[in-house]
Amino acid sequence: RALLQSVCNRVAVGYRMAWVAVLDGAAGALSLAGITGAHQDYLDCLGSSLAAGAAGEGSIGAALRSRRPVVVNDFARDARMAPWRSAAERRGFRAKVALPMVRHDEALGILNIYSVEPDAFDSEEVALLQGLAERVGAAIQTYRYRAARHHAQAALRLRERALEYQAHYDSLTGLPNRVLLYQRLAQAI
Repeated sequence: RALLQSVCNRVAVGYRMAWVAVLDGAAGALSLAGITGAHQDYLDCLGSSLAAGAAGEGSIGAALRSRRPVVVNDFARDARMAPWRSAAERRGFRAKVALPMVRHDEALGILNIYSVEPDAFDSEEVALLQGLAERVGAAIQTYRYRAARHHAQAALRLRERALEYQAHYDSLTGLPNRVLLYQRLAQAI
């Protein structure tokens, strides 16, 4: 989460607001992982979009489904943004880009950046920001792989201890068995 918050902090320097959310694999909902900038309360009106994840309407769902950036260069003219238009305009948001964080064709989350200027996101800007989103997606996947490996290693250690116990102690009485007795006798001699 610290990495995702840091990404938001750095991106928001040139924009009004930035936030990032990760997809919950089981439920498909988005979970906020970092936010910075002005008018963070705007996310309150996005509750259903966050809960819907890739199934949601608007730029977030479209970006997650297509696994490509979705640019809204003018909230006032883009029909997809009608449900959120008034809330966005009250906060001075005129344009946004929704950047999916994808790794190996799996959507891991979304980075959203808002601007006070219409037409703020040209193709070069989007390409630069998409590169950032891809690198963040790689970092998220690496973190998930490491966490899964750590969990698997811990489970393996528990199984090894259980087998060690079963090999040296009677399962009914819990007393040391003949194998353990021979090992200790050999150590003593």
